[in-house]
Amino acid sequence: MEKQNIPNTSKLTNPNKAVIFTLLIVIASIFFLVKLIFGGNSNATIGNYTKEDLPENFEYRITKDEKQS
Repeated sequence: MEKQNIPNTSKLTNPNKAVIFTLLIVIASIFFLVKLIFGGNSNATIGNYTKEDLPENFEYRITKDEKQS
């Protein structure tokens, strides 16, 4: 019986892991840049309203709870 030469496919996993890792780094970098560019301003205008940070000593009290169960 003649011995068959079967290619060793285990060596293919290392380049695939490197490609996947590189893609994850690129995607994470793009996400970070988009978040930094579009989400970095806390005083954003939304419609007719401007979003502003609350003061550090901000308090509120619930005077009446009208939720429906």
